[in-house]
Amino acid sequence: MMRVPTKRERDALRHLSYGGDEGEPVANLYGAGAKTRETLLSEGWAEELPPRPSGIKLMRITPLGREALDLPVEKKEPSRRKLSVLPPRLKTIDPADRFKRAK
Repeated sequence: MMRVPTKRERDALRHLSYGGDEGEPVANLYGAGAKTRETLLSEGWAEELPPRPSGIKLMRITPLGREALDLPVEKKEPSRRKLSVLPPRLKTIDPADRFKRAK
């Protein structure tokens, strides 16, 4: 079974999917550093293309990468605890008790 991509990998794959067959410049992969790009290549989700004559490096998404992008996102447990209601700091006075004490 294929591993589900992380959010950063999913964002990079989404950017790569915009390029089509011509590929997308690596500089457009905002938030994806060298390690993320290396992971995309090692998983087979993306492939490097020959650089343009201007020296711009290109990558494109593979069919396996499109499948990984279509996988459902895993639900995470909330990281914050639920708030609990604190007991009141002041005691309420029953009106009937007030008259009993006054006597």
